[in-house]
Amino acid sequence: MKIQYCTNDARTAFLDQGSKSAPPLVLVGGLNQQLITWPEYFVDGLLNLGYRVIRLDNRDSGFSRSYDELKCPSFSRLTLFRWFGVPVDIPYSLEVMAWDVINLLDHLSLPSAHIIGISMGGMIGQILAGKYPSRVSSFTCINSSSGKLGKGLPSLAVSKAMIEPTPAGMTPIDNSVRVRQMFGSPEYPETDDYVREQVKKEHDRARNIKGYFRQMAAARSAPNRKNMLKKIVAPTLIIHGEDDQLVNVNGGKEIKKHIRHAKFVTFKGMGHNMPIELLKKFLTLISQNIAEGENFDRTT
Repeated sequence: MKIQYCTNDARTAFLDQGSKSAPPLVLVGGLNQQLITWPEYFVDGLLNLGYRVIRLDNRDSGFSRSYDELKCPSFSRLTLFRWFGVPVDIPYSLEVMAWDVINLLDHLSLPSAHIIGISMGGMIGQILAGKYPSRVSSFTCINSSSGKLGKGLPSLAVSKAMIEPTPAGMTPIDNSVRVRQMFGSPEYPETDDYVREQVKKEHDRARNIKGYFRQMAAARSAPNRKNMLKKIVAPTLIIHGEDDQLVNVNGGKEIKKHIRHAKFVTFKGMGHNMPIELLKKFLTLISQNIAEGENFDRTT
């Protein structure tokens, strides 16, 4: 698998798999995720269905450009901004991250693509589908939220674990395993060894702690996207785990509220990941949404 680079400011790293003549899908990852974070069984499932699968490292993650020259506000400053409107400077916005995806489409000479976004990637996908409707053939939004205050919030325990330093006596990898298990799927548990293997792959490939907080600043400072959501015309599928401890399921319900034509599907016992036990259901739902997108006329 050969990593390629898009000639944009973020020098976006991406992986392009499948036939160039197949329907293109762009997978947009979440906070601090890399293109290898997408489960291989999910990617392989899409490839086996005959799609062209394009994965990218968002700016400040993986092999894409890091923005260490930009200052990042503290979590407390972001909280004051989020809840009380106290002004704060952020390194970049989710809209800029969405523009990185548009630049990638241009780089690949793709007039449009099917967008699949998870968590923060789902937020970026909302902007893509709402602001650039001619570039989005269909949109699948997984475990995400609309940006409305009080919706899609993490549990207190997970929120604390996401920002606190690595506890004494633990390695960064051990801590990442601990946190991921906190928001995993209770009815579809993954062993610590399996999660550790995935985390180690990511740590060995690239690790950007400061980038993690800059991405968090972009997500936490983003405005309510309800008006943008109302502009989405592409066939839309919303998938959410009912037991998601990182992005509460009411975040997905809020998205559905403003995209009335969207199909909203929840899974009991699913947390903030994509259990292999639900893979066939995911692929069926997504392929149905993509089929609608292939036949959708955005000029009407």
